[in-house]
Amino acid sequence: MLILTSFLLIFYLVVILAFVFYVTLADDEDQGWVGYFSRLCFTKIPSILSNALKFVVGDWIFDKISKLYDYVVHQRNPILQLAYLIIINSAFLSWIIFGAPELPTYFVGVEHNYIAYVWVGLAQYSFFLASTVEPGRITKKNVKCFSHQPYDGLMFIDGLYCKTCELPKPARSKHCSLCGYCVPMFDHHCVWINQCVGELNYRYFLLFLLLNSTFLFYASIALYFVIISEVYERKLFSAVFVDRNNGMEFKATTWMVIQYIITNKLLLVLLMVLAFVMGCAIFFFLVFHLVLLFRGLTTNETYKWDSVIRLHGRLVQAYKLYLKKQADGTLTPEEWKAITHQESSDVEKKEAEINDEMKEENTEERNNDDKSNSNADHNGTHHGHANNK
Repeated sequence: MLILTSFLLIFYLVVILAFVFYVTLADDEDQGWVGYFSRLCFTKIPSILSNALKFVVGDWIFDKISKLYDYVVHQRNPILQLAYLIIINSAFLSWIIFGAPELPTYFVGVEHNYIAYVWVGLAQYSFFLASTVEPGRITKKNVKCFSHQPYDGLMFIDGLYCKTCELPKPARSKHCSLCGYCVPMFDHHCVWINQCVGELNYRYFLLFLLLNSTFLFYASIALYFVIISEVYERKLFSAVFVDRNNGMEFKATTWMVIQYIITNKLLLVLLMVLAFVMGCAIFFFLVFHLVLLFRGLTTNETYKWDSVIRLHGRLVQAYKLYLKKQADGTLTPEEWKAITHQESSDVEKKEAEINDEMKEENTEERNNDDKSNSNADHNGTHHGHANNK
C-alpha cells in the first residue's frame, strides 16, 4: 500500500512539474536543452505512445480514444471544473474524518476546525465567480464600449474585422474558437474555469488564484503541525527503543521518526504534500499574472512578443554572419543562398504564426458555411422532389 501510494504521489508531482514546464519554459524551436526536452516530452514521447496504443488496441478503439482526447483537450467541457471540485472537497472531507478529530494538538488549536471551513468556502466561492462571470462578449451593440484600448500598429491594427463574428476587432481582443465569440482584453482560455479570462472577469480570476493558493498553503502548514505535534507529545526524538531480537536499547533516529509518521499518519502526510504542491503551482501562476499586470501585458500578448523577439534574434544572427563572411571574403554563393533562405523562411513562419488566429476563425467560418450549404442543398432537393410529384 505504501509503495502504491508513493508511486501515485510521485506521478502526481511529475505531472504538475511537466505542466509548469510546458506553460513557462517549453519551446520547440530552442536549440538548447530546453528545446530538446520540449520536443522529447511533448512531441516524440507522445508520438511513440500514440503509435504503441494504436498497435495494441486497433484502429477502431484508437479512433474512439482520439475523439475522447479531442473532446477533453480541444473542446470546451466541464471536466476539469468537476475535477477541481472533486479534489478539493474529497481532500477536505478526508480532513474532517481523519484530521479534525485530532484537534487540539500540541501546536494546533481546535479553532482551526472553524477556520478551515471559512477558507474552503472562500476558495470555492472565488471558483464560482471565476467560472460564472463572463470575460466579456463583443457584439454589435457593445463593440464601441470595448474599443477603448489604443492600437499599436504592429500587433493590433485598426480596421481589422473578425471573419467569424463579422465585427471590428478592438485592440487586444481575440476570437476564442472554444467559446465561439470575441473576447475583449483576451488573456487566455482557462480550462479550469471552462471559459476565457478577459476584461470583465480578470479580477475574479486573480481572486481565485489568490484565495486558493493561500488556502492550500494554510492547509499544508496546519497539517504539518498536526502531524509533528505527535512527535513532540510523545517525545519521539528522545525515546528509547528495544530490539525484540537481541534486547538492545537504542535511541530513535530522524529516519525512524519519519517512518513512524508515514506509517501512522499516511493520509495526513499525503494531504499535506498534495496541498503544498497545488499551492505552489497556483501561487506560481498568481505571481506570473501579477508580473504581467505590472508590465501591462496579457498572457496572449506575452506569447506573441516572445515569438517576435525570437524571430528578431535569428534575423540579427543571420545578418551578423553575413557581414562577417563578407568582410572576410569567405562568403560563398551557397552560404549566401542558405542565409537568405533561412531569413525568408523565418519571416514566413512568423507571418504564419501571426495569422494563426485568423486561420482558426476561417476554419470556424467554413464549418458554419458548410452547415448552411448542407441545409440549403437539403431544402433544394426537397423542393425538387415536390415539383416532380
